[in-house]
Amino acid sequence: MNKESIIEAIKEKIGSTRTSIWFIGITGRPDEVRQHYEKNGIRTTCWTVWQTDSERDLEDIVEYFLVQGMKQGIKSDSKANYLYVF
Repeated sequence: MNKESIIEAIKEKIGSTRTSIWFIGITGRPDEVRQHYEKNGIRTTCWTVWQTDSERDLEDIVEYFLVQGMKQGIKSDSKANYLYVF
């Protein structure tokens, strides 16, 4: 997906909820990151992942939503080509 499509999908996902209740992050291993949150007692019920080939686009998307008040999620050490929101 391209940057604009992902931003729109995230906006649709969060709807009219407060952005401050959501986490956003980038990773190359979304399943491992989700397991990390779950093991640490953080529920990931609303977990959604998007994939793109542009790490720069992912960073731009994260920055866009951090400015809106989302919480910064963890980033794994692998090549990041996934963005997650929950």
